[in-house]
Amino acid sequence: MVLDDQVVQSLYQMVIQQARTIFDNDVQHIPLLHIVNPTELAIVRSRHEAVTPVIGAGQPHVLGFFEQEGPVRTIYVERALPRITLIGTLAHEYAHAWQADHAPRMQNLFLREGFAEWVSWSLLVALGHTQEAAGATRREDDYGRGLRHFIALEKRSGRPAVFREAVSS
Repeated sequence: MVLDDQVVQSLYQMVIQQARTIFDNDVQHIPLLHIVNPTELAIVRSRHEAVTPVIGAGQPHVLGFFEQEGPVRTIYVERALPRITLIGTLAHEYAHAWQADHAPRMQNLFLREGFAEWVSWSLLVALGHTQEAAGATRREDDYGRGLRHFIALEKRSGRPAVFREAVSS
């Protein structure tokens, strides 16, 4: 578990650098990073229930959240996550910042979360964490199905097709 906030900040900077090797265009405005406890994360997430899926019993625990309030962008991440989980979560939420620049505002959940999972998966694979990345492919919700869709699309048609799909509505 990563307990030092400075280490979390350093890992966030590493994710930003690694994401630049994945994205076809950079994120225009780098989000602030707030490291919070689960209760604080739930409060942030509850402010956006109209546009985020409700996580119920039997669903994965929410570990991070991307928020944009006017020009201010913030990534919230839960404190004390395991290192690989933290990296994947930061990559997922950072992908939402990319989407805020390049994708439609009210994109469907399958595309929005599937693409963010694909970025996380791609980054983890690039860092050699293939076993951890594979876990997300087994999810049976829009996150997992969307991830499998983007993996198959990349395999079939290449990375440019992934980005074309990621910005569609």
